[in-house]
Amino acid sequence: MLKYKDVNKANIEKSAQFLFAKLKNAKSPVFLLDMDAHRFHINTEIEEIANKLNVKVAVVSGGKSAFDETSDLFSGNYAGKLGKKEICLAVEQSDCLVTIGYRPVEGTSGFYSSELPDSTIEVCKNEVNCNDEYFGGTNPKLLFEYLCVLAKEHPLLEKQDSMLSEVKISDKDPLTQATFWNTIQNFLQEKDVILAENGTSNFGAGSLKLPKDCDYIHQPIWGSIGFTLGALLGTLLASPERRQLLFIGDGSFQLTAQELSTIIRHKLKPYIFLINNDGYTIERAILGRNAKYNDIAEWNYTQLVSSFDDGNNTDCSVVRSLEELNSVLQEPHDKLKFIEIMLDKHDILPALAYGGKRTAEIDYGEDSPVLE
Repeated sequence: MLKYKDVNKANIEKSAQFLFAKLKNAKSPVFLLDMDAHRFHINTEIEEIANKLNVKVAVVSGGKSAFDETSDLFSGNYAGKLGKKEICLAVEQSDCLVTIGYRPVEGTSGFYSSELPDSTIEVCKNEVNCNDEYFGGTNPKLLFEYLCVLAKEHPLLEKQDSMLSEVKISDKDPLTQATFWNTIQNFLQEKDVILAENGTSNFGAGSLKLPKDCDYIHQPIWGSIGFTLGALLGTLLASPERRQLLFIGDGSFQLTAQELSTIIRHKLKPYIFLINNDGYTIERAILGRNAKYNDIAEWNYTQLVSSFDDGNNTDCSVVRSLEELNSVLQEPHDKLKFIEIMLDKHDILPALAYGGKRTAEIDYGEDSPVLE
């Protein structure tokens, strides 16, 4: 347990008592987690409180994997009106919504389409806010540790039904964004590390239901493309015993492709799924559906990988059908697996299509130019 240092002990206890009373008396309490749930290492405390008080838990992209997504209490990924309607309603109509470090940027607010209730309780790095109630000098770790103490003797409330559903597909279905991500859903395993690049990769991977003890690496605040390939090197060196999956677009990969050389040199064995949809599909969703500035150079990606490999440390595949994808995923995993996924540049997930339209409206207003 952390010690009270540079914090206001009285305010931590008062804010915990305030929060406990709100959760205990609520009919539909919800935790909404952002990346601070990871940063302050309060995942265990959140899970304990949620189970004790039967609090539903939703996450934004930055907080994904901060809660067990196999739990009946997991509501799903919240992204304002961009996400699933039932998740949006669960969060926005909660009579006790508690946000943990929530930062409403484009990627976490559904391109500013979120409408959180006025009664939302905001747990931040150094404070707790709720309307006229304010507690300064707090700390999320100490707050939730104390909240666990208060919740220990509280009986469980009636369980609510899970909002999640499964989608079944077959080899006969065409390879599309939708069928690709549904196939990946069934491919995930417990304790996987999933890295999702900004763009179509995060829109797809962000909707996946993660098995237990997975970690999800994403950069929703700055949106710097190319980040995840370098991040993959870091996560591989930190946890080489874990299975690691990178999903990255062709445009993002071209910015930091040289990092792959170091990964291969250390004989590390991730899965790298390169989404080759002929350029910046996320930008096409915003502006310039067929504009040349959204095109990129056509690389021979598998040959590039081979050029970095001075031994037999990589296994490359180009996948054009769902049947080919399933075949590749069933192969032994004893070296780096580089799988190039060929998708149409205009194959856009519904959430991304909505996000692109919202971004154009925010950036350009009603007079948004459309360049074909």
